Amino acid sequence: MIKYLKTSLHLAKLQSIRILRDPVGTIILFGLPMILLIVSGAFTTNTDSLSLNTALVNESNHEISFAVAEALESVGMLKIIADAQAQDEAQVFDEAAVSGETPAAAIEYALDYALERALERLRNGDLDVVIHLPKDFGSVSAMNEGLPGGNIELYIDETRGQTGDIARSILNGIILELNQAIIGVQMPLNLVQRSVLGDGVMPISIVFTFFSALGLFMMGVFGAATLLPMDRKTGALRRLHAMPLSGGQLLIGTMLSFGILALFLLAVMTATAVLAFRMPLPENLVLYGFFALVSTVMLLGLGFAISGISKSPSQADVYGQIVFFASLALGGVWVPQSFFPDILKAISRFIPLTPVIDGFQNILHRGPGFTDLLPQFGVIGLWILICYTIGVKTFRWE
Repeated sequence: MIKYLKTSLHLAKLQSIRILRDPVGTIILFGLPMILLIVSGAFTTNTDSLSLNTALVNESNHEISFAVAEALESVGMLKIIADAQAQDEAQVFDEAAVSGETPAAAIEYALDYALERALERLRNGDLDVVIHLPKDFGSVSAMNEGLPGGNIELYIDETRGQTGDIARSILNGIILELNQAIIGVQMPLNLVQRSVLGDGVMPISIVFTFFSALGLFMMGVFGAATLLPMDRKTGALRRLHAMPLSGGQLLIGTMLSFGILALFLLAVMTATAVLAFRMPLPENLVLYGFFALVSTVMLLGLGFAISGISKSPSQADVYGQIVFFASLALGGVWVPQSFFPDILKAISRFIPLTPVIDGFQNILHRGPGFTDLLPQFGVIGLWILICYTIGVKTFRWE
């Protein structure tokens, strides 16, 4: 038994050295998850540096419009980008109109031109948002019971992710304060957002759960899944079969090599998130390590099953990509699972990636005990049984 395990450990060492000697594989398996974590971590922990290039086109001469403009300029997240050419033109028309040399219609034309120019810059990507205060903004009307009113027009590019949501949130806050100032009393209805996870949850910990699970997942479907088909193609497995080496030793050695590398990657990612981005350590490190180990065994088993049903390395790559992208789509990485139809929600709970993400999130954010993770352990255990059964049944030396 000791000799059996020593042979497996020696093979694991050789396989690990071989994997690390492949620069492309190392970049994909190690570099990509680390790059995603570092970029996302830098973004989530440095929100003070977030800046939206904003054009403010104010066509109104009412006092309330200047209050809005002043409030917008005081928001550090909004970088008001002035259109010097349009401003100069509007100023010239304004001065001419005051002196009686140019009709007021020329001013309106200049301001319309400023809005058109701003929208064009928004389409070209030079601006993130455009805020427009129409000419009648702030005017007093009977509909408003003698109070100033109007609509602030926010122009966004829907292809730019959450920039529109950020700008809309800022404007809603400004509008709420101005409405309270206008009517002179506190608004009777207000929205207060609370988190069930408490106030100590940092955005980096949410990002970390996705990318750490993604790193382990890639080690299985792109690492373990392609190694054995490649060795079959080159004849390396046939030569190993001629040696006193059993299929079980080959399996243990291969899984140990990728398992050690996967857990090393997770340790480096955890240290990076804690030291560089001040992510709190999990309260239960033993449970964290045990859950990571069981998850790694399951995800490597998934790669082992893919390698068994694949006839070539290219076929293993295709199967791996199908499983990878399907898991990202159903695992809530791209689209929140709350948006899924009921049938997709039910399916998504049983794909391999979901229990890993959910388990890491529970450990980092809720600090549960072992029994609280039984649903995740149950799904992971089911996949371990399925994957290793398929892998053993389909394993072949040639």
